[in-house]
Amino acid sequence: ALSEVLANALTSRIVMEMEIGKPGEKLAENLFYFLPVKDLMLAAPKLTYRITTAGAGRYNIQFDCRELTKNLHLSFPGLQVSLSDDYFDLIPGRKKTITITTHSSIDQLKKKLTCLSVFDTY
Repeated sequence: ALSEVLANALTSRIVMEMEIGKPGEKLAENLFYFLPVKDLMLAAPKLTYRITTAGAGRYNIQFDCRELTKNLHLSFPGLQVSLSDDYFDLIPGRKKTITITTHSSIDQLKKKLTCLSVFDTY
C-alpha cells in the first residue's frame, strides 16, 4: 500500500507521477505532491534548454533539469509570443518541449527568455 511506501519516506522530497492511457497513447498525466508547495524541499533546478527552428515563425524549446522544478514559468519580456505551455513542472531526466509561435528571431528569443520556478521565489 502507498502508506507503507511512504512510512519512512521524506515526503517533502517525493512526487508521484500518474498517467492514464492505453498502449502507445498517453491520454493524461498529473503530478501529486504529498505536502503543500511551501513545505517542499526544493533544490536549485539546474535547467538546461535548447531553442530550435520548427518552421516559419515557429520554434521549439526543449527543457531538461537535474532537480525537480516546480511551477516553472516562461516569459519573453518585450516580445509577442504564443506558447504551447508557459507554466509547468519538470521531472529530472525527462525532457519537455514547448512550441513558440512568434515573429521574433531565434536570437531575440534566446536573449529574452526568462525562467522562474518556486525555488526562485524563496
